[in-house]
Amino acid sequence: MNGVFAEGEQLKEIDLAERFNVSRSPVREALRRLSGDGILEISPNRGIFVREFSAKYIADVLELRIILEKRGLERAPQMITSEIKREMLTIRGEMKYVISHGSYNLEKHDAIDAEFHNLIMDFNDNEFISEVAQTISALNAMFRNVSLRDPNRAIESQMEHIALIDSLLEGKIETATKINEGHIERTKKRVLTELEKRRQARL
Repeated sequence: MNGVFAEGEQLKEIDLAERFNVSRSPVREALRRLSGDGILEISPNRGIFVREFSAKYIADVLELRIILEKRGLERAPQMITSEIKREMLTIRGEMKYVISHGSYNLEKHDAIDAEFHNLIMDFNDNEFISEVAQTISALNAMFRNVSLRDPNRAIESQMEHIALIDSLLEGKIETATKINEGHIERTKKRVLTELEKRRQARL
């Protein structure tokens, strides 16, 4: 996710085991899980490689997020109980804090982003949608990591989240949906730009 291993790079169990000073068994399990999450690709008779993400693949994953989160936002009025409202206000407070705190912390931005978007997914109240969301969670985590690495985008992203929460609490669902769509579209643009920079740097 940090770009230590480049897209298309081959990963070998024995090298990773030595790098992290562990046995090959946990490395093998980690590689298997990352393959299942879509981060790695297993090529028969060739090995395991970091997946190369096409622009279309990234756009497709984020388009699915827009669709699923739009449904969640439309169901929000029925799902926002007093307890959920308190949770949303707590998240909003965390967002305000990381914006005003001064020092940039990627992990904190990433954690808040994930927490809020998971809440939107939960509004769907649909087990199958939850399974689909879980399937693409690692990909979304990688895209967040790329997008939020820019401090300016991270702050802009939290401001978009705050506007989204305010719209939800005011019952402005259409506004919230438009904010979220724009938010994810800007994430897509940032991810595509940064991944292209990484590819050009390797040429």
